[in-house]
Amino acid sequence: MNQTLQEIEIICVNDGSTDNSLAILKKYAKKDKRIKIISKSNSGYGHTMNLGLYYATGDYIGIVEPDDYIDLNMYKILLNKAVKNNVDFIKADFQMLVGEGKASKLDYHKIANVEFYNKIIEPKKDTRIFNFAQSIWSGIYKRTFIKKHSIYFNETPGASFQDVGFCFQTLAFAKRAYFLNQGFYKYRIDNPNSSVHDKGKVFAINREHSFLLDFLNKNTDLKEKLIYVFQFRKFHHYIFALDRIGEEFKNIFIDKFHDEFVVAANNNQLKEHLFSKNDWIFLQTIINNPSKLYVMPTVSVIIPIYNSEQYLEECLNSIVNQTLKNIEIICVNDGSTDNSLEILEDYSKKDKRIKILNQENHGAGVARNKGLKIARGKYLSILDADDFFKPDMLEKMYCKSEEFNADIAICKSNAYNNESKEFFDTPGTLKNIPKKEVFDYKDIKKDVFTFSLGWSWDKLYKSSFVKNNNLNFQDLRSSNDLFFVFTSFVKAKRITTVPEVLATHRQNVNNSLSNTREKDPLSFYYAIKALKAELIELNLFEEVEESFINWSISFCFWHMDTNEKSDFIYSQFKNKISKELEFYRRSSIIY
Repeated sequence: MNQTLQEIEIICVNDGSTDNSLAILKKYAKKDKRIKIISKSNSGYGHTMNLGLYYATGDYIGIVEPDDYIDLNMYKILLNKAVKNNVDFIKADFQMLVGEGKASKLDYHKIANVEFYNKIIEPKKDTRIFNFAQSIWSGIYKRTFIKKHSIYFNETPGASFQDVGFCFQTLAFAKRAYFLNQGFYKYRIDNPNSSVHDKGKVFAINREHSFLLDFLNKNTDLKEKLIYVFQFRKFHHYIFALDRIGEEFKNIFIDKFHDEFVVAANNNQLKEHLFSKNDWIFLQTIINNPSKLYVMPTVSVIIPIYNSEQYLEECLNSIVNQTLKNIEIICVNDGSTDNSLEILEDYSKKDKRIKILNQENHGAGVARNKGLKIARGKYLSILDADDFFKPDMLEKMYCKSEEFNADIAICKSNAYNNESKEFFDTPGTLKNIPKKEVFDYKDIKKDVFTFSLGWSWDKLYKSSFVKNNNLNFQDLRSSNDLFFVFTSFVKAKRITTVPEVLATHRQNVNNSLSNTREKDPLSFYYAIKALKAELIELNLFEEVEESFINWSISFCFWHMDTNEKSDFIYSQFKNKISKELEFYRRSSIIY
């Protein structure tokens, strides 16, 4: 308001503020008719800036962010220089305000190299200019230049990196740019050492460069001249982001870093001479061996394998090709007598993430426990060798777990009939779920054993949760995951779901444990009995008794219906199982 240049309009775009910002704007607008207020619901920095550009009527446009301030003569000096030299834009040095209160200080920042000051320049003729500080707010832009080239901000949520795209566009189109070695703008910096733990902000820089790549693809003449400096700048922006994001997102960010620069390398869009020696070496590591940079495996995938040669390759292909790259794949060969081990060894030669453990045949429960002992990942995925999975299963489960700090994440699954070759829905894989993102057993006491099925391969577990609660699989021929899964349900403080089909269970497999249950027809009973004992030990049984009894009886009936030794199971159920498990102790609650 107190600028020495009085002929200005002041466009204030209120982006859905929930504090007193709008009231302050209205107070000032009453005092100064040059102030125009645009108020809208919150939609982010990009959309807010584009509204300002749309409604601007001045010959030149300046940008001031609401937590910064400027010298009183800034716009008069910049306008005089801009008009005198007929420039598309002019930018000046700036000062960075660091610290708070009396401890704050102003650090002067030069915007350009010495040889580029105080002269008219066409930036794309010397792409070193693209490496100057972006500081879109330390200058002014000719409005007709902005309109002519349809320059705008990327309208992504929040306020992260949208200045990258705007700055690049102005440099790409400008034929007459000017850099002034005077500083007027006082920029208040965020805490430079703070980490980004918001998933929405972690990948904001990726979205901004995707926006810019689309811009270059639409302007092929500019792409030919600027693609190399674009990739160079993108590399440094990604390094900056990698340094700031929280540890929990570093590995998945490295995966995306890798994927995008592999494409750039394959398209011959990287020039070594632009990079320092150390930066080039780091970039080659990102492209060729990103796992060297991982903090730890994001997910440990554990697969017990016994005579699975017929289906093992399809299972492994669905895992090694997961979009989440930072995984370790622990394959426990449970004394296979077919070609399963040879298949594993062939895959491990091609993919260093695969680790093979061998043991005599002791069953899937023992094999899974062996994998748990050496797993290093932040999360655990415990899969079966005859099943297969959507390419983004682990990434979606991981991101949901991180977003809500979950002990367990559960997805939907379907089934594949190995004989008919048909897919069909699997009833019971997520039902009666609370209408909130995170819950525990207290929210589902009547459904805690039925809201999800008692197998492990459609779930992702936080490793620390499994370790701290001493969760292990039982040494049973079948139903060895039941105790692990249902005990985890009552011990977990934070359960979340991904309500889409991400895993496929193969049925009618001749040598699968579920099809050879007659060799130990009471395994299911031993699992139920152990679970009840654990619930009593935890003083939780009475709380969840209704769900436990309803599920247990249903599970027993299923075994009677599907096991070749159904008569034997029925006899045991009538004379032993129902009595030992006390199904009739409170019969009024059943069903």
